[in-house]
Amino acid sequence: MGQEDQILDSSIDRAVRLRVMIDVSNLQDVVSDQRPLTWADDSIAECLKRRFSLPQAERGAQRRKVSKIFTACNLKRVAGIEIV
Repeated sequence: MGQEDQILDSSIDRAVRLRVMIDVSNLQDVVSDQRPLTWADDSIAECLKRRFSLPQAERGAQRRKVSKIFTACNLKRVAGIEIV
């Protein structure tokens, strides 16, 4: 792969990273503790679907209710987040 192709690939990777807010390659000048999502042949939508989709049986099991103390008032008090 020539230098021009590497520059083009890096530009595409950066654009995708900005769009989906996920590391999509091992960019040399980026520091991250995330495991990059590698994609080469499929569309980025297919890669994201494969990475983040759960089997139907697990979807119901993953649903959790939040604690009763998780309220807008407590969000403001603890984290300074105000819901308007």
